[in-house]
Amino acid sequence: MTRTLDSHTLVRPLTGSSRTRPTLTQMLTVWKQRRQLRNMDSRTLNDLGISHQDAMTEANRPAWNVPVHWLK
Repeated sequence: MTRTLDSHTLVRPLTGSSRTRPTLTQMLTVWKQRRQLRNMDSRTLNDLGISHQDAMTEANRPAWNVPVHWLK
């Protein structure tokens, strides 16, 4: 029997006190988002209300450093 995986299958619920580390799927998601943020031009960042310095600070964080609310 072959099992196919989709994005919903790979994401496990983040419930319980044992969830203190991000899943691989979460790290990949945040890596992609930070890569997109790094590639935004100043006009787009300005439209979002984000300074270039703040965007670069966020974009340079490691992939395993995910938002805290993802781990609750």
